[in-house]
Formats: sequence, C-alpha cells, structure tokens
Amino acid sequence: MPYALGMLFTCACGAARVSAQPISLSIKRVFATTIVAGCAPVGSTSASPPRDVAAARRAFASGQESSLQGDPRGAGVAFARASALDPADDRIAYAFARALEEVNDSSAAVLEYCRALRLSPAGRDVSDIRARIERLTPRGTGAVLLRARERFAVGVVAFDSRRYEEARRAFDDAARAVPAAVEAPFNRAIAQLQLGDRSAARRDFATYLTLTPDAPDRGLVQQSLDALRRPHYGSGAAVAVGLIPGMGQFYTRRPAWGLIVLALVGGSAYTSMYSSSRSVTVPYVDPNGVPAPYAVRVNERPYRTSALAVGAGLTLAAALEAGRFAKRGSTPFVIAPHGNGVGLAVRF
Repeated sequence: MPYALGMLFTCACGAARVSAQPISLSIKRVFATTIVAGCAPVGSTSASPPRDVAAARRAFASGQESSLQGDPRGAGVAFARASALDPADDRIAYAFARALEEVNDSSAAVLEYCRALRLSPAGRDVSDIRARIERLTPRGTGAVLLRARERFAVGVVAFDSRRYEEARRAFDDAARAVPAAVEAPFNRAIAQLQLGDRSAARRDFATYLTLTPDAPDRGLVQQSLDALRRPHYGSGAAVAVGLIPGMGQFYTRRPAWGLIVLALVGGSAYTSMYSSSRSVTVPYVDPNGVPAPYAVRVNERPYRTSALAVGAGLTLAAALEAGRFAKRGSTPFVIAPHGNGVGLAVRF
C-alpha cells in the first residue's frame, strides 16, 4: 500500500507541472506626453471625416487674403469653412485658432489649437501652440497636470526602490488628477501585482486597454489580463485545508483527486477498526499450589497502528501536494531586472 501511495502522488505531482512563458511588462516612465493643460481628452474615432481638399484649399486661401487685409472676422469665417471641408488639416486648424484669438474668442481658439495639436503632435508649430494654449487657459489648469507629473515621478522612484505601496499611492494620485493619462493606471496595475492585489491589477489593465486601443503592448497586456483572470490558489491555504483529507485537492479544483484521497484515507480508517479475537492461555496457580491455567478470548485490532499511520501520512502528503500544485499552478509574479517591470509566468 505505501508503494501505491507513492506512485499516486508521483503522478499527481507530475500533473501539477505547467509550462510557462514569461511576459515582460516595463513600467511607463514618462507621464501624459500627449496631454496638454487646457485640452480636453477626445476619444478615438474609427471613421474618418469626409474631406473636400480642393474646396478647402480655396477657402483657406480666401481666409489668408482676409487676414492680410486686416479682417480677422472675415478670415475666421473663411477658415471655419475650410476646416469643415477638411477637418484633418492641422494648418487650417492652426490658422482658424489664430483668427479666433485675434477676435478675443479665447475658448474657441483653445479648442482649435488643441485640435491642431492632436492632428500634428510633432509639427513645427507645436511649441507656439502649447504656449498659446497655456496663455489662454485659466490659471490653475496647468498646475494640476504639473502636480500629477510630480506624483507620477515619485511613484516611479518608489517602484524602482521596491516601495510598492508608496508607488501605488503615487500612481493613484496621478490617475485621479488626470484620468485621461494611460500611464498612471498601467503603472498602478504593476504595483498592485507586487502587492498581491490581482483584482485591482485586472481593473487597471482593463482601463489601460480601453483608453489605448492601439497600444503597441496591447497583446502583452491582454495576455497578462487573461492570466490574471485564471483561478489563483494560495499555497498556504491549500496546505491548511488539505489537512482535512482531500480538501486540498477540492480547493485546487481537482475533485477527482480529492475523492481518491478521501477514499484512501477512509479505507485506512476502516482498516484500523478491523478487529479479531484469539484464545490466550492465562497461567494460574490455585491456593493449594496446583497449576490451573485457563483460556480466555481476547479481542484485538492488529492493523490499527499501521493503518492510522498510513492515513495520517496520506493526509499530510495530499496537503503538501495541494500546496505544491497551488504554488506551481497559479500565476506567480517576479521583479524583472533593474526593477523596471514585472514578469508574469503565464500558463498556455
């Protein structure tokens, strides 16, 4: 029987092995690079607006002529028409914003400057556009973004120093201040993993994928999210509940193994209760000194000690096997080199 039990748990341990492919996710180190104070975030649109480039050029030329003649209102009307005909031209958006600024329509000018910035984030007029937006937006708008960037930088330093709770709080502050910035929830998710909060990490990864449908690391994040959605078993909890025969296997969602363990332990308990009787001769000398031995029937349990030992050993082995399975079968998280991210051992 001990040999059979050894074979049983050799097979069980073999079944617990999983193949893992590491996924390396590095934390983001620059915050809100595409966000400008005063510009409201705009969701991505799948359909391109209709364009009439030729008519837009004629209207744009008319607006430039009105501007040279000192007629900012006429120029604004022409640029508005050109912008409607070709909404994807950043030059038209910039010229329209300049005309609106000249007639002191600051809020509309900021909207057009922001649109020009979105259309050409690396254009030649970027510095001028950013300066104009900062000048036209109410005071305090830029301070929020600056404070968020400071908290984000604190989080990066804390993460590199493996102070994950401090990093989580800093990334959380940045995310609350600028909800449209995708870097903060992404880094917060990685910090949550190091703190063992899988559900919070799942929410943050899902938020990141929602905010950045075209993210270059979308595939890796999606694989990580899929791995985090799989069952997670604590090795300590598996060992603890496994001290009740078979419960460790039930905890790790292997009811068939749990039933086998329960049956074997139950068989051991039943075997320990087996009793037999035999005749035992009791030596006896009567008061007259004459030997007078007599026979008595004795009930005994010959397998009690060995059966209980087998049952206890089986229970302990099953508990340890459940703990080993939980540790190897779940998704572990480890610090990547230089503290720049985490590696997820994802089961396929």
